[in-house]
Amino acid sequence: MILFPYKDDNPTRSFSIVNWCFIAGNLWVFFVYQFPLEQKEQMAYFSNFGFIPFTFIKQLTPFSIEGAVWEWTTIFTSMFSHGGILHLLGNMHFLYLFGDNVEDAMGKVR
Repeated sequence: MILFPYKDDNPTRSFSIVNWCFIAGNLWVFFVYQFPLEQKEQMAYFSNFGFIPFTFIKQLTPFSIEGAVWEWTTIFTSMFSHGGILHLLGNMHFLYLFGDNVEDAMGKVR
């Protein structure tokens, strides 16, 4: 049996603009950058923009400075990458359900 939440009963004090911006950004990145790619291009996309722990840790060694800035950006670009349409829809559903409560608790800007 799979448990899949369909709503939450936690009221929020205000409209969650940051949460909706994250949802819109994720949808935009997926449908503009990832969805049109062929399988071989998708592999290159995930290699370039996905967070790969080995390459990130490897660039933290004291004598390797080439590519250091690029590897730090993958921490953020990987947050907007999804493996497929079902992965995207599942993540956006959970963000829709629970993100407004997190934003309400933390505030709009932290």
